Amino acid sequence: MRKTGFLLSLCVLATCWLPSAFAEFAIEITQGVDNPTRIAISPMTLGGRALPEDISKIVSADLDRSGLFSSIPRQNMLSFPARENDVYLRDWRVLGTEYLVVGDVTDQGGSYKVTFSLMEVAGGR
Repeated sequence: MRKTGFLLSLCVLATCWLPSAFAEFAIEITQGVDNPTRIAISPMTLGGRALPEDISKIVSADLDRSGLFSSIPRQNMLSFPARENDVYLRDWRVLGTEYLVVGDVTDQGGSYKVTFSLMEVAGGR
């Protein structure tokens, strides 16, 4: 017991005599995009009902964090199309959207199937 106490005291004393180490953490951004691509991710639903997890919000956040895209906030969207046939391109052009993602989710009996389309707003494709 006495030996353990002596070793512990010795370790504490040794750490007091050692010079403190300071680490500096710096993030250096070497490249970037001046004009990120404007993209809109229309809310995806499960047969018209809200999903347990908001896939569209997750995808938008991931794209925004990449720095290459700037997603259109949902509150600014004029409509929430789920299929290409529901899209009125003029609504998205007004918002300055370059690309639009529309999609829907179907229940496959315990799993989900996500179907989506990427549309080029300016070209109408």
